[in-house]
Amino acid sequence: MSQSHYFKLVHRKSNRRAGTAVLMFPGMIPTYSDLDGETKLFSRFGDVLEFHYPEKNVVIEDLYRDITAVIKKFRYRKLILLGMSFGGTLAYLLMRYWHKHRLNLGLSAFVAVSAPFQPEDLTPRSQFELDLGATLDRYARKALIRIVRLLKFIWRFSLGSAWRYGKESSLRQTMNGIRLGYILRQDWVVRNRLLRTPALLLNVSRDRNDPFVRHSNERNFLDIFPRGKVLEALNCHSDINGVPPATSRRIVGFLRATLR
Repeated sequence: MSQSHYFKLVHRKSNRRAGTAVLMFPGMIPTYSDLDGETKLFSRFGDVLEFHYPEKNVVIEDLYRDITAVIKKFRYRKLILLGMSFGGTLAYLLMRYWHKHRLNLGLSAFVAVSAPFQPEDLTPRSQFELDLGATLDRYARKALIRIVRLLKFIWRFSLGSAWRYGKESSLRQTMNGIRLGYILRQDWVVRNRLLRTPALLLNVSRDRNDPFVRHSNERNFLDIFPRGKVLEALNCHSDINGVPPATSRRIVGFLRATLR
């Protein structure tokens, strides 16, 4: 099993099909080489698979169903869900879908990195961008497609890590990620309280600025996971690279305890 319609295997822990798998969900605008730090840190626990946004337009409930069907075929005994930014929200909503349908897929832990759980967790910049995208998607879809295509072209020649946004996913995958992100504009995202699932939220340090997500996400995270843990140790939004060694040890310790 090297690749499926939604997941790509980027690290194999062993030759056994059964065991533990880490399912990584990228942000709304997907990048994959940017997850190298997460792959390295979490690969010690099992196979690591990246979620890839589909090439076809999907309804969110259909996406949950399709992803669940794929995961069932993997036959892993234990699963760790790891979500970056909106990927953390998406992973939580998938978990809520499993809870609603009483599906036991071996979920052992949930780790969210800079993830929003309610509209109030978004900064004004994020809310404006979502509102603008949703409005264009509804009334001027061709204009939105042209804008995203232009952005992808500009990103390819940008400094820093922005070039990955233009190179590593197709236009359709990017559009689908943006459309799925509209779910963050709704006030019904948080409802279920998941008492039994060990959960960890990694946030940007209080002395640093996160331009996309507010620290109110911690309150909403703990409302969902009353026994969850919050670590404020990131240098920038949704980036594990460069966290202090002590933080890495705490993440590893948390997961080792949950997998016993």
